[in-house]
Amino acid sequence: MRRRIWKLAAALVAGLLAAGCTVEPVPETTPAPEKTQPALDLMTFTATLEQDASKTALDGAMHVVWNDGDRIRIFNAANPEGATFVLSGGAGSPTGTFTGTLTGEGPFYAVYPDDASARLNGTSIVTAFPRQQSYAAGSFGAGANLAAGKADTTDDLFFHNVCGALSLTLKGSATVRTVNIYTRGAELLSGEATVSGLDTDTPALALASAGAVEDEACLSLDCGAGVALNDGDGVKFILIVPAGALADGFTLEVIDDAGTAMVKNAKGSAANAIERSAIRPMPAFSYAAAYKAAFLAAGDEFGAYTHVRATDGAFATGCRYLRSQSQYSFFIDGGTRNLSFQDWTAGFALGLTLPATLDLGAVDVAVDAMGATGDVATKGSTGMKVIKKTPLRAWIADETGGTGYVVLL
Repeated sequence: MRRRIWKLAAALVAGLLAAGCTVEPVPETTPAPEKTQPALDLMTFTATLEQDASKTALDGAMHVVWNDGDRIRIFNAANPEGATFVLSGGAGSPTGTFTGTLTGEGPFYAVYPDDASARLNGTSIVTAFPRQQSYAAGSFGAGANLAAGKADTTDDLFFHNVCGALSLTLKGSATVRTVNIYTRGAELLSGEATVSGLDTDTPALALASAGAVEDEACLSLDCGAGVALNDGDGVKFILIVPAGALADGFTLEVIDDAGTAMVKNAKGSAANAIERSAIRPMPAFSYAAAYKAAFLAAGDEFGAYTHVRATDGAFATGCRYLRSQSQYSFFIDGGTRNLSFQDWTAGFALGLTLPATLDLGAVDVAVDAMGATGDVATKGSTGMKVIKKTPLRAWIADETGGTGYVVLL
C-alpha cells in the first residue's frame, strides 16, 4: 500500500461470479470420476481506504492508496484460515478491486497485509505484527500499516486502521541504515496481533509475546543500502506503531553505514502516545554518531560489556562475558548494584558499583577496578549515562571518555 494521506479503509463492492458448468455425455471408453469437487466462487471486492481529514496528514495533502501487488486476506466461518485476494484494479487510488476465491457465505472478515499464518478466531483476526519494517521515502513501508474490517455481504466491507505512526526527521551528512525504537513502558511493539471489535468503528489491537520479549519491545526500520541525510529540510522516517504505545517514553537509536550510532531518549508523556490512524510527528534533530553500533547490539550474552571509544568507534582493550570463558557476579546491597566480570581467557577484569535502579539519563558509576587480572587499577567514580534500556539490559556510556558497558538488569 503506497501511502499518501493517512487514514486507511476498505469498502468492498463486489460482484460474485459463479462459475457455471454443463454436463457433456461421457463416452463409454472414458471412466466417470468417482466424485465431483465443488467449484470455488470467484469473488471481486472493491476496497476503499479509510480517510479522516481531522487527523494529522503527511505533508497535509497526501492519501493512502492501494499499490500494485497489494494482497489482503479474507475469512469467513467456512474458511477460518482465510484466502488470499490480490489487487486487480485501482492501483494508485484509495479504492481498488481485489479478486480471489472463497467458499461459503458472509459475514466476511479481512486483514491487510495478507499473512498466510493469519486465522479467524471467533469474531477476531489473529495475525503477525513484525518487528521489522522497510523504509519508504516520505511514507511508511509496504505491508506495515495493519488494517482490518468486517462485512455482512460482499459490498459493504470497510477496512479500519488499527495502528498509528511515528514520524522522525533527521538532518546531517551521514547515511542511515537502521532506525530502532525501544519502548520504556511495559508494552510490546511487535508480536502476535489479535484484532477485535471489528463490529465497531474503532477496532482494537492486542499484542502477545511469541517468546522473544526483548526483541518485541522494539520496532526496527530497515533502510536497505542506506538513506543519505541532508542539512536542509532533513529526511523523514516513518514507523507504524501500535495505537496507545510510547506514552511512557521511548529510546530512539539511529545506526549509520559506518557502523556508528546515536541514541536519543523521549520522556514519558501523553503527547508521545500513538493515536490510532494518526501520525505523531517528533521534532527534527541533527544526527551525530557517538558510539560504535556493535556496542549497542543486543546479541551479546547477558552480563556482556564492551570498552569502546566514542571518538573513532574503535574497540579498546576489553572483553565480553561469554559463558564458556568468563565468570560474572551480581548482587544488590543496601540499594546499590554490584557487578563483577572476569574473562579468564583474556585475563581482563572489571568491577562496577552503581544504583540498584537504572533510569535513563545521568547516573554515577563507580568503576572499582579495571584492567588485566593481577594488575587492576582503581578508577574511582565517573559520571556516566544510561543511554538505552530494554527489559533485560542497560547500556551505560561515558560520552566524554568513550567507555561503555552493557549490564544485565
